[in-house]
Amino acid sequence: MTGRNSPCPCGSGKKYKRCHGDSRTKSSSPDPRVLLERAVRLARAGQIDQALSLVGQLPNSPVKYELQIDLLKSRNKQGDSRLAEIACAQWQQLTPESVEPLFRLMQIYWRGRQHHLTPEIDRKIGELNPDHRLTPYYQAVSSQLNGDLEGAMERHRVAVLRNGKRASSRLETDLEVGIATYEVAVGHFAGSPGIDEFALSKTQSAYDILRDAAQSWLDSEPEIKTLGADQVIRYGDALYNLGSVDINRYNGQDDALQHFQNALHVNPDHLMAKANRLFVNNYGHATGNLATLQLHRETFASIRRQLGPPMLAWDNEKNQQRLLRIGYLSSDFYGHAVAHFITPILESHHKQAFEIHAYYTGNRFDTWTDRIKNASQHFIIASDMTDDELHRKIVQDQIDILVDLNGLTKGNRVNVLMRRAAPVQVNWIGYPSTTGMDVMDYRIVDSTTDPQPESVNHNSEKLIYMDPVFSVYLPNAKLPAVAPEAPAVANGYITFGSFNSLSKLNPALLKMWAQILLRVENSKILIKNKMLDQASVRMDISKALEREGIAIERQILLGKTPSPYEHMQTFQRVDLCLDTYPYNGTTTTCDTLIMGVPVVTLAGSRHVSRVTASHLSALDLHELVAHNDAHYIDIAVRVASDLSLLHEVRQGLRERMQQSALMDYQGFTHQLETKYHEIWGHWCTVGASQGGASG
Repeated sequence: MTGRNSPCPCGSGKKYKRCHGDSRTKSSSPDPRVLLERAVRLARAGQIDQALSLVGQLPNSPVKYELQIDLLKSRNKQGDSRLAEIACAQWQQLTPESVEPLFRLMQIYWRGRQHHLTPEIDRKIGELNPDHRLTPYYQAVSSQLNGDLEGAMERHRVAVLRNGKRASSRLETDLEVGIATYEVAVGHFAGSPGIDEFALSKTQSAYDILRDAAQSWLDSEPEIKTLGADQVIRYGDALYNLGSVDINRYNGQDDALQHFQNALHVNPDHLMAKANRLFVNNYGHATGNLATLQLHRETFASIRRQLGPPMLAWDNEKNQQRLLRIGYLSSDFYGHAVAHFITPILESHHKQAFEIHAYYTGNRFDTWTDRIKNASQHFIIASDMTDDELHRKIVQDQIDILVDLNGLTKGNRVNVLMRRAAPVQVNWIGYPSTTGMDVMDYRIVDSTTDPQPESVNHNSEKLIYMDPVFSVYLPNAKLPAVAPEAPAVANGYITFGSFNSLSKLNPALLKMWAQILLRVENSKILIKNKMLDQASVRMDISKALEREGIAIERQILLGKTPSPYEHMQTFQRVDLCLDTYPYNGTTTTCDTLIMGVPVVTLAGSRHVSRVTASHLSALDLHELVAHNDAHYIDIAVRVASDLSLLHEVRQGLRERMQQSALMDYQGFTHQLETKYHEIWGHWCTVGASQGGASG
């Protein structure tokens, strides 16, 4: 509680007793501290309009205007930028000597103009107080956004030195400048529209600057123990960010792994570097199931030592017949691949027997978010919650079974899971491998992705078998028509296709694709991915294909289309899709099949390389599943060389898909709910005494 001699929370600078603590005004004016706390709670719950209404009742102060601007930016409705500009102007009138309102105004302009600066903003930047510590930083951002990278780096250097960054050598200063340049390149600066994970592909020069500066610094063999705590975090993050770029590039996994290892050399506690080092493992050919399990277990054993023991005592009623509280945890409750698989489950749950809590840790909202929100009794926006706050919230909600849909992918909340936020925790959909976590009790699979009995020994979790498929697929609401006949009929040549992430492509796979194309006369390969809009990425793929004998005139490389509908239309140009290996497609495979295009896959020994085999088995298309490289090539050549067979396979494929287990939402959800009751019953009778269901 605010003391009478404490500064007033309204930001006036007066003592509380002289301002809103004055007994003469208490009865006539709401307590600003209470209003502020209520507004923040509403904002965290996603009730932005209500929060803005309360903020409007606060007395004029910097605190009021700052929160009002943040809420308007978060709501981002038409006209909100103008309202934020007005708030900035009012703030400026209140504190004419402060430069902060002008900085916030610049942030609004940057956000609204998608990284493009107008002459007005350039003029305002020129008018900033030259002695203010942030002025060179904003000038650097302005220069970089306007294409003057050399000038930007000069100003970044001034900003680094002026802001007192600990840099004991020229190499450290160069690294700080590289970090600042990188952050602007990816949209990580105050007021930006948001971080663009593909931005470094668009600005290769910024990536090169950071990579070269980091490598030069590492080559000097710096004394890590002499770094300040802030440097350890910042430099570790910089190296991790380099890896996050490379992991999304064609054949970039080795470079990504090296960056993650460098990040851990600087900051051994870097959780995301540890997680992504494991995630890279999914793309590799050489790692077997037992080695994968061991690597995951070793990593999370080190994280366990870092975090301490998990929560073991629970107040949840040990009743097998009562309504169960199921929590779904994800950063991907928007138009992400995960949404295609979890939305139909949430919409099919028996709400009289299950209370559904969806914890959304992401910050993107669209129509998929709305569907997920409407399908959940409780939709909790947790993106701004710390790990401690989110853990506390899940525990307070008394969730019985917490289903994690991230695993080790971007946006995960591994810290929350490792502390154990529910008596029973389940790994599903988001991560195609065991987690190795001692607190993840179960993993949902099927008998094709994880054959019995050998798979039991390849997972740290107990396996829940959902046969015939481990998930169901919900396509976009509006789908183009299936092409009535194979495109080859009109084209006079076969078009093979791949719509998977470029990170799933590798030299060994391209070598197999090349052998297929060389055996099918005049055939072409269509590869579509939004990263291919970038010239450097296109060149990498094109040159790799040429090295395997596929001339450029046989390559069709496509980037991003304006809408999901137009993306799906592209499948009408393809005769036969070639699955990736060892990391199969999942959503991409389902998209391909629903558009009537058959897929040839190579089934490996791990879950990650058996997902498409699971999908094809559910459609009784076993003949499209290969078990070695030569078999994969032969199947693709045989199907592509027989137009009548190709037509037969694709005829009625959408209807077959719609009638299959892959789209039996009610049947799958009923089976899943039965499994939930079984594992809850196990906890009530056995697991409760052990602190979880594992054992």
